[in-house]
Amino acid sequence: MPCARPALLLTALVALGCSEANDAPTAGADPPPEPTSILLLTFDTLRRDHLGVYGYALDTSPEIDAFAAAATRFDDAYATAPWTLPTHASLLTGLHPFEHGARTLDPKPALSAQKGLNAAPLDLVRVTLAETLRDEGFRTGAFVANPLFLGVKFQLNQGFDVYEVEKTSAAEINVRALAWLDEQRRLAPDAPFFLFLNYLDTHRPYRSQPSNPRLPAASDEDPGQLLKDLTAAVMEEDDADPSALRERLIAHYDQAIANADAAFGQLLDALRARGLFDDTLIAITSDHGEFFGEHDLVEHSKDVYQPVIRAPLIVKAARQTAGSVDARTVTSVDVPRLILDATPSLEGRHDAQYSYAVGEHPSVVENYYSRAKDLRRSYGYRFDRIRTVLLFGNHKYIHSSDGQHELYDLVADPGETVNLQTVQPERSRLAREQLEVFQAGRRVDATAVAVDVSDEEATLLEDLGYL
Repeated sequence: MPCARPALLLTALVALGCSEANDAPTAGADPPPEPTSILLLTFDTLRRDHLGVYGYALDTSPEIDAFAAAATRFDDAYATAPWTLPTHASLLTGLHPFEHGARTLDPKPALSAQKGLNAAPLDLVRVTLAETLRDEGFRTGAFVANPLFLGVKFQLNQGFDVYEVEKTSAAEINVRALAWLDEQRRLAPDAPFFLFLNYLDTHRPYRSQPSNPRLPAASDEDPGQLLKDLTAAVMEEDDADPSALRERLIAHYDQAIANADAAFGQLLDALRARGLFDDTLIAITSDHGEFFGEHDLVEHSKDVYQPVIRAPLIVKAARQTAGSVDARTVTSVDVPRLILDATPSLEGRHDAQYSYAVGEHPSVVENYYSRAKDLRRSYGYRFDRIRTVLLFGNHKYIHSSDGQHELYDLVADPGETVNLQTVQPERSRLAREQLEVFQAGRRVDATAVAVDVSDEEATLLEDLGYL
């Protein structure tokens, strides 16, 4: 029997009585797996039910649909929160918001400053996927378009050699990312890369130009103003017709999806032209969706109903050519482990660090109050609470700190219109107990004070609907 190599367990060496002189690989032995490069891309504010691959009737996403045909599509994936910061922190740490602490804060002390943002950054003690991969020899680069909650002040840049933030189009994000990638290949052609991209086209105010002829034409109206008008009609109950506003706004949103989708196709073509597509693991998802009046809500961050927490998740492993569907319920915390498990050179190496086995843990979504701009409005009282979701079987339980708990059968009632809380109290009780057991001992305090912003940042924030 050939002797074990030094990289194997020491106990195997002792048992076989091997000496250092016999440590050379045996002829014909399988070589160690080659490192696989990794691309993780988030489409900010992308509703999964507006993609063709998830059943949307309009042709918004031909490039994503074609990509999914030769990849693994997750049909029951969820964001861990209904807004940018906590979900991205989960995507990069494999932790829930109650564990990583990058989330909204109690509004009462946090909003004492006029321009304060009631959100805590990711603590520097958290270990990110970028840090893990950099330690494994990966070149790490991030090019993100969300200028605030993915900005360096919220500390999601941990582990990236390059972390560029600018509010720009998906096409321009591609240009910058590919320039970095070409430079890395010139400097270290054999080094694997981890590239993280964030597209903002589907976030307010929606990049609906240029107009795509496959879709209903968007009006000449400013989509940002349409959002304000819809918010007033739905949440402030003015006299405007919300159904007509909603239709016009969705036309802008769908055009924005088409523009982001086209940029994604251009990115894949650029990887193919460089000979990188086949050997790169590519994972695409979103950080949350968007309300267009459902549950008397508009935009996101405000609550935990399905339109904002269901997420697309499509993963192509290196050299994968056949499409498949994964029916497991997964959330953003599963993404780092999915990536590592599908990377042969890393499989099993970081199981203790990313401890949640994919799909084998309670599926939890959280929202702490809401963002500052929502809490300051006349309807802000609606969001002065913490909402925690547990998904189990066909059911969804929402635990609410104000006592307004909810229970839904998502198969019989996908629109979440019939609250079964009082009809099935035992099911709700068991769900609540499971949440308590799961979160016990894992919760961290989000102790950061409100993050202040400059006048220049305030202008950007207003454009994005954050102020």
